[in-house]
Amino acid sequence: FIVKESDEEKEMILDERLMLTPTIAVGESANFVTKMFTKVSNGLDKATDMLMDGYNSEDYEAIMENEEKIDSYEDHIGSYLMKLTTNHHLNEIDKMSSSKMLQVIGEFERLGDHASYMAKSAEELKSKNISFSDSAREELSRILPAVREVYTMAIKCYETGKADTAMDIGPLRIVISEMCEAFKASHVERLAEGVCTVEQGFVFNDILYSCGRIADHS
Repeated sequence: FIVKESDEEKEMILDERLMLTPTIAVGESANFVTKMFTKVSNGLDKATDMLMDGYNSEDYEAIMENEEKIDSYEDHIGSYLMKLTTNHHLNEIDKMSSSKMLQVIGEFERLGDHASYMAKSAEELKSKNISFSDSAREELSRILPAVREVYTMAIKCYETGKADTAMDIGPLRIVISEMCEAFKASHVERLAEGVCTVEQGFVFNDILYSCGRIADHS
């Protein structure tokens, strides 16, 4: 029997015939990167929402499905651009654009991974009936909006190409890194005082790890 591709699967296929006109092929690759980072942004938004507002099974499934598609986008765009740059002559602008895309799709793929990790943390909190202390919840209410801001800025920076946005990302990364370290230390104190459990700590530290890595890849 014949397995038909879905409309979305067809949309994820870059036409190699476009390579005969490299500038058009590079432009179409950029369109695919836009589709990729839209999925990354949607996944991260849903994941941070779940950690702040509570687990949602529909959003969880959407994030997991999204993560697979993001992986497919990275593989397909990366292979296409490598073939394009290796086998065809590109002008300097197209070379720079291709190089930039090859770099960012790896970062976007890792951001998609951490959206799924955060979703799994939210699911673990729900399935194991784990709740954080007031102090831990207050810390998450501070770091998650900062994380959301940094990845939103990074995606906007790529989309617009504005350098002034990029200049704001570095200081925010430092703030998030410092919050991660401070909140880990606070958790150790709560653990010693018996306010938090080891099980809570595992999930809390997983969330902080993803927060730090999202900032690093933004």
